[in-house]
Amino acid sequence: MTFPNKKNIIFLTILILTSTSILIAGNFLYASINKQKIPLHLTASTLYPSPKQLGNFSLVQMNGKEVDKFNERKLQGQWHLVFMGYTSCPHICPTEMHNLSQLYKMLPVELQQQTQVIMVTTDPLKDTPEVLDVFVKKYHQDFIGLSGTKEQIAGFAKQFSMPFLPSEETDKNKQYEVNHSASIYLTNPDGDLFAVFSTPHDVDKMQADLLQIINL
Repeated sequence: MTFPNKKNIIFLTILILTSTSILIAGNFLYASINKQKIPLHLTASTLYPSPKQLGNFSLVQMNGKEVDKFNERKLQGQWHLVFMGYTSCPHICPTEMHNLSQLYKMLPVELQQQTQVIMVTTDPLKDTPEVLDVFVKKYHQDFIGLSGTKEQIAGFAKQFSMPFLPSEETDKNKQYEVNHSASIYLTNPDGDLFAVFSTPHDVDKMQADLLQIINL
């Protein structure tokens, strides 16, 4: 009976270890490439079939004591949760802003740094950049508010398919309501529309969905 010599044993061992390492690395690479194909278990949101590229828009925000422009390029680099409402809204907007505040606080710090919450006003007559900034900062200092002309806001909402009916009121001292959606939209770091959180909103389920989506 012939036994393999020591050199052959060493060679075979090295060959097996090398083959195993290549197989493991290949599986890891395959899993990384196909990570986006792993089925998600989303219960509070709906992904768009493919990210929707947004066109040009121009709104304004407060930046300290200055009013700055906010356009489509500023959606790049972070995930954005976008909600449309108005500061004198009696019920829906305070509820949804509270939900967004809770959701944001539940995210790990590193994901908070990758995520920005935006409220876009549906009532530019009353909601100047200054008024809107005070309102959103009540819910979290990191939140930003966007305003603009009625036409600018309507154009923005159209791109997101956000249904709302702007008021025809011209006297900002009067009390009136603005009909709008309570859905919350998510854009990805490329600035594309990526998902929508429809009502009713459960913050725990929203957090679970958001963590899955961000970690795709």
